[in-house]
Amino acid sequence: MQPQERVYVRTRDFEGRATVLHIIQNEFYPVQVELDKPDDDGHRIKCVSFHEIIKETTTYKPCLATPIKESKNTEMQKQMTFFDLL
Repeated sequence: MQPQERVYVRTRDFEGRATVLHIIQNEFYPVQVELDKPDDDGHRIKCVSFHEIIKETTTYKPCLATPIKESKNTEMQKQMTFFDLL
C-alpha cells in the first residue's frame, strides 16, 4: 500500500472510498486516509488499521458485495430478556 492509493475502508463506525495519505509505522492505527464523503460528524481524515482496508480489484468491488441475509428462523430472531438469564 502506498500514499495516494485508492482504497475502500470499512470500520464499525464508517465505511466508504478513500485515498491513502500517510502510513505511520508502529502505530495502532497506522494508515491515515481521506474519505470521499465525510462521516456523520463531518470528518474526512481518519486513521485506520490495515485490516479495515479493502483494496479494490477488478474481481471485487465493495458496492457489488453480497448483502447479508437475515435468518428466517424465529427462534434465532427472538429477543433475549432479563428473565432468560435467570
